Amino acid sequence: MTEYVLPTHANALGNVFGGQILAWMDICAAICAQRHCGTVCVTAGIDDLAFEQPVKIGQVVRVAAHVTAAFHSSVEIQVEVRGEDPASGHTWPCVAAFLTFVALGPNGRPCAVPPLLVETEAERALLAQASERRSHRLARKRGALPPPPPTQRRPHQRQRRQQPTPARLARRPAAAAPLRPRIHVPHQRRVERSPSAPPRCSPLSGASSTTPDPGLSGTSGYSSAALSGTSGYASRSGS
Repeated sequence: MTEYVLPTHANALGNVFGGQILAWMDICAAICAQRHCGTVCVTAGIDDLAFEQPVKIGQVVRVAAHVTAAFHSSVEIQVEVRGEDPASGHTWPCVAAFLTFVALGPNGRPCAVPPLLVETEAERALLAQASERRSHRLARKRGALPPPPPTQRRPHQRQRRQQPTPARLARRPAAAAPLRPRIHVPHQRRVERSPSAPPRCSPLSGASSTTPDPGLSGTSGYSSAALSGTSGYASRSGS
C-alpha cells in the first residue's frame, strides 16, 4: 500500500504523525488478513514498535504486510513501513510491527481460519517465532508473566537522588488550624429585669402599673404613671 504524505499528515516539523503511520499499518494489515481468511477481521492486538527514521511532507510511505502464522481463529500479520523519495527512488526503514487479527463469522463470533501454506525455510522460521510470540501474549494476558522491566536510564539522563525523610519529620503531627480572631461587634444595651418583678403593662392596654421599670426610669425617666398622665389614655377609656 502506498500513501503520499500531505501537510495534513505531518506535525510542525514536517514529519508524518506516528498515529497516521499506525493507522495506515492497521488498514494494510486488515486487508491482508481478510484476503487470507475470506471474512471480516478485527484488530486484536499490536506488538511494541519503535520508529527508526521519519518520513517528511512530499515523500511516499510504502506499507507492506504478509501473514506469518494462522491459528484457530486468529492470524498474525507482519507489517513493514518504509519511506521513499519519489525523485531519487531512495527508500529507508521507518517502522515494523506484528499485528494480530481475529476472524469473525456471520454471527459476529470468532470463526476458524484457513491454514497457512508454508513452503520455504524462512516461512517456517517465521511460523515458529509466531508460535512463541503467541504463547507469550497468552501468558501475559493471563498474568503468568511479570510486567516488563523498566526502561534503562540513558547516560545523559541524571538520576534524581532520593532524600530519606527524617524520623522526627515523619512523626511530627500536622499543624493545627490557626484560631480565628474574635471580632467585637457593638450592640444595644440590654435591660436586666428581676424574675420576681411584676410584669409591665403597656399604656395601650388601658391598665397602668404602679411599679416603675427601673431600667426605663433610670435611663429615660419615664414611668407607667407618667405615661398614663401624659398620654391621656386613662381619661379617654373612662369616658
